[in-house]
Amino acid sequence: MVNTYTNMTKPLFWKPSNTSSPSLYVPLVLQTLQLIASPLKNDAAKDDELNGELYNAILNEEVENVIKLCERFTDHAMHRLNIHKDTVLHVATYSKQTDLVLGLLEAFPHHHIHKMTTSKNVSGNTVLHEVATLDDGFVEVATKMLENAEGLSMRNELGESVLFQAARYGKINIFNFLAD
Repeated sequence: MVNTYTNMTKPLFWKPSNTSSPSLYVPLVLQTLQLIASPLKNDAAKDDELNGELYNAILNEEVENVIKLCERFTDHAMHRLNIHKDTVLHVATYSKQTDLVLGLLEAFPHHHIHKMTTSKNVSGNTVLHEVATLDDGFVEVATKMLENAEGLSMRNELGESVLFQAARYGKINIFNFLAD
């Protein structure tokens, strides 16, 4: 907006000096704020809806649907799904869905591999921390995860390593695999 009296550029929320009443100024500010917030609300609502659809697909063990939905996100299976900052892989892992986790890893874009063992949830756990707490069927998952990425040295918020997690939960086979 340009002030015609001084030819100076004024900020968007500039109130003309000849207006003594805020009645013209307040609607302009409110309208501007609504225009700014409107796309953000739409994007957030769309993300929430898609997150809900994705979460339900995980709970219903719809492997193909989960993989297709993950393709809609730039992070794919590393998309943050909930307020605990769990990724799709975190949720699939602690839901004990070996086939889903392996399918997600297979469809995982190579340029995101480093995120797989470095992305942490609120507790500081990587997906590999979660894998280390599960049964023997997840040794195959750990093998697949460690093919292209390193993650054994990562520690959670309590300072626990992946190896410590496996020992803490008594997962001998996964501990032995990870220790080798």
